[in-house]
Amino acid sequence: MTGDHPDVADVRQGSGMNNAEMSVRIKSDKAPGDQSKIQAVYDDRRFISVQGVSRRYAPSRHHRLFALVDSRFAIIMDKLDAVASDREADLYFQLDTNTAEWLDDNRKLVTDDEVNLLLCTGSNLRGRMLEGFVDDGAGGIREATRVRFTDVTKGDRSYVTIMVPFREGEKLPEVSDVKIKSSGSSVRASFVLDGSVYRIVWNDRLIIEC
Repeated sequence: MTGDHPDVADVRQGSGMNNAEMSVRIKSDKAPGDQSKIQAVYDDRRFISVQGVSRRYAPSRHHRLFALVDSRFAIIMDKLDAVASDREADLYFQLDTNTAEWLDDNRKLVTDDEVNLLLCTGSNLRGRMLEGFVDDGAGGIREATRVRFTDVTKGDRSYVTIMVPFREGEKLPEVSDVKIKSSGSSVRASFVLDGSVYRIVWNDRLIIEC
């Protein structure tokens, strides 16, 4: 996928000044199509989520799950099918802030605003901050931070991103041991958030254990 054509499976979710725009891009020689759809919405006692698929770059398919869990954090799980081993895959996040900084080996970043965001990925991704811009909703454009996470393994094309909001003055959330693996149509992720171990299974439905 070229840098001029973002994947159509974009999700926007934010609070205060930290809106996050997310997309996946695959470098490809083919022109993009326009085949994407929402497949399912889950509404559980602990979470609400939506999953979709994009066939923008057939034969590759991009599956994405976005979930709000325990009114505490958001999780994004991505799975790419039929991507050649020599193709690069990137995840992009555009954050409405200029205060983002890296905390851990370019896989974890945090903002420093009135309302903040801790964003973490798995070990198969490495990030780089880029210049970004956002529409202020009143016809103006302001500077922002764009983050590109690149798949450094080109192996199991599945990815997990955890986003934890917190307010200025609150303790920084602690996220560690982020793992993800896919097998067939099933994607499994696990991580530790503030001492609690979360295990997530995504196939034809979503299962979250803590």
